[in-house]
Amino acid sequence: MEQFNWYCHEFKIIRVNFQWNIQVSFIPGSGPASTDSWEGKYLKSPFFSSKETPGCQWKLTLIEENRRVIVGADYYKNQTRVNIDDPVLVKISLLNTSREKIYKHTRPSQKHLNYVKFDFISIENLIKSNCQQSDGSFTFCCKIFCQVKKESDPSQVVPRNRALGADLEGLLEGGQYSDVNFEIGGRQFPAHKNILASRSRAFATMFQFSFQQQLISDRVVVEDIEPDVFDEVLRFIYSGRLIPTETMRKMTGGLYAAAEKYQLDELKSQCENHCVRQMSPENCFQLLLHADLLNPV
Repeated sequence: MEQFNWYCHEFKIIRVNFQWNIQVSFIPGSGPASTDSWEGKYLKSPFFSSKETPGCQWKLTLIEENRRVIVGADYYKNQTRVNIDDPVLVKISLLNTSREKIYKHTRPSQKHLNYVKFDFISIENLIKSNCQQSDGSFTFCCKIFCQVKKESDPSQVVPRNRALGADLEGLLEGGQYSDVNFEIGGRQFPAHKNILASRSRAFATMFQFSFQQQLISDRVVVEDIEPDVFDEVLRFIYSGRLIPTETMRKMTGGLYAAAEKYQLDELKSQCENHCVRQMSPENCFQLLLHADLLNPV
């Protein structure tokens, strides 16, 4: 089956987030699902969609096949089941009792199909997991990245560097072909070594050292940067876009520290210029604190 070409600047990315708490009646200890959750032999969620594309809707489905839990994301337009026209990437996970996402699966859509299907987990492993809530239910998390074609405007030509930045940001969003995974504060950030190394001398040195020492692990734990700050740093590296003013206001110190650590001179300059224009007792103290952490006496 043919897959979509995911990365194209003619599309914009829209994210759809959904959590489904459901009594899975074929799991021991889970109560019976409500009548309106059944469609034939499938358990089905309510419709969900994004605000940007309310006519494009989704439903999650659950079914048991050969002692395995099969999860599907079914696509609808105006509540009618149709084939997926434009590319999507579906991420499915399960919340444990500590509200952590585990059993993460990611899959792109395929042409001429109206669903994305996951062979999720065996019944035995699901029973052994720490995912059944106190009332016997399970909570499935779904994040869908939809590519929607941009409206063409012949009067506007997208500069090549902007188109490239959009394509690379799509690569970061989708996470496909990633070869390094950063772990920060319980969150995962898949990325691509060649892109990071081309934009940051610090990353280039890090990956070169790993290669020379024959370190084969693609896992990097970062303990001195907040997850939201690291997310903005990655977006800056991939897209080359300036950090939005409101984000910069909230994260100036953290972004400056990260720019210093990873030798991102352009981002460092942006932080400095913001501080000069928006100097206040709050961000001044924040910068001094980060400077002290970066350069201990």
